[in-house]
Amino acid sequence: MELGEEEFHAEWREDDESGKITVWILDSKAKGEVPIAADSVVIKVKGKEATDSFELPAVDRTTGEKPTAFKFEIVSKELLGKIETPKVTTPTIHVDVNGKLFEGKIEEHAEHKH
Repeated sequence: MELGEEEFHAEWREDDESGKITVWILDSKAKGEVPIAADSVVIKVKGKEATDSFELPAVDRTTGEKPTAFKFEIVSKELLGKIETPKVTTPTIHVDVNGKLFEGKIEEHAEHKH
């Protein structure tokens, strides 16, 4: 999914059996990984009565003074069910890329190999 005016992209993959959802932050061409300072990314899902937020913590975060990560994961069959029905739930991803906030609409799944 596009973040900003194609400044960045986010790709996601799910594991139906475990309920694990993985998100990668990628460059403007959706080819190279972009490490960001955020501790997590958030997926918000709008229902008829409320909006649910799901936090995906960073995975394989670097150490040191300014730690970064480009991969974020959560295990949630509830979220998985909601993002697999985007016309009903209107899921969006919210990402802070080094101080600049981006929001992307999750419309349909496109498998990306990592």
